[in-house]
Amino acid sequence: MRAALSAIRRAKWTTPGAGRL
Repeated sequence: MRAALSAIRRAKWTTPGAGRL
């Protein structure tokens, strides 16, 4: 579960578009 959140956070930093979603 924590790994998933970490992956989402990483994607958010790499792609600003993902942060909006």
